[in-house]
Amino acid sequence: MEAWWPLGHVIGYEHTFIYGVCDLLKAIAEDEMPEPSFVDGAKWQAVLEAVAQSAESRQWVAVEEV
Repeated sequence: MEAWWPLGHVIGYEHTFIYGVCDLLKAIAEDEMPEPSFVDGAKWQAVLEAVAQSAESRQWVAVEEV
């Protein structure tokens, strides 16, 4: 798996999902919590929501803690 992508070739958007699935399966096989976790995703979503609100209102918006 470490050498599946030849050097010098560009990795496209769709290939990032392959790496994500690989990391998930590796964590499951090693009985570890995958990273980023659901909690990490929820925290980033809170940031994205604050950014959207800030852009709409043109004011600073506090990020609520998840």
